Amino acid sequence: MNRYAIRLVRENRSAEVAWRRLSAFQDVERSTKRLMTERALAEKHRENVRKQMQQLAFAVGQAKEFFKSAEISGPSTRALMAYYGLTSLANAEVLWRGDGGDSLDARDVRWNSHGLQLVRKGELWEFSAKATRDAKGLNGMFGLWRQYSSHIPQYGKSTFYHSEGGSNWQARPMSTVTPLSDLAFPDHPISLGWSLQHLPAMTSALDLNDTETFAVQRLD
Repeated sequence: MNRYAIRLVRENRSAEVAWRRLSAFQDVERSTKRLMTERALAEKHRENVRKQMQQLAFAVGQAKEFFKSAEISGPSTRALMAYYGLTSLANAEVLWRGDGGDSLDARDVRWNSHGLQLVRKGELWEFSAKATRDAKGLNGMFGLWRQYSSHIPQYGKSTFYHSEGGSNWQARPMSTVTPLSDLAFPDHPISLGWSLQHLPAMTSALDLNDTETFAVQRLD
């Protein structure tokens, strides 16, 4: 049985749909019941699960506020607000997919940092982020989130032609879910330029402009 149902959403409504779905996790009792059912947890764990779902609800609410703040902020703080919004969403994913040891009040201190280090270069285009490590591997919030996050399937449009004439199309997954923990993490820093080049929504802008357009700021 296919676990993944495909629902087409117009791009201009994508944020609205995403936040409406995420807001369901702010119903603590519903989330508690769902998680206990999915993992077949004994009743004795209910209070601990509820506590973790309260933390998840807070993380989702916090993320939404950060992103709203990013929308109305100026250029000096917009990126920072968006980053903290993403961090809050990462926390929400960890709290849902992790166990009691990953709750905010119980997780190991090695996860307390951001897990990313800024590497400054001459041009803004070359500024990079480097994952931090300790003896156990990647650490910080990034390292913890990477243990649980996955690449969602890539979806494509398939057209079927019928022998008797006519055709129809349907959206279908073209790849499988891939846990990030299954992929080797690069040892080298990941630059802003490389990241922008791998964002589908940036493709048209980058094609129309030379990369120097995005590297006009030099820090000497």
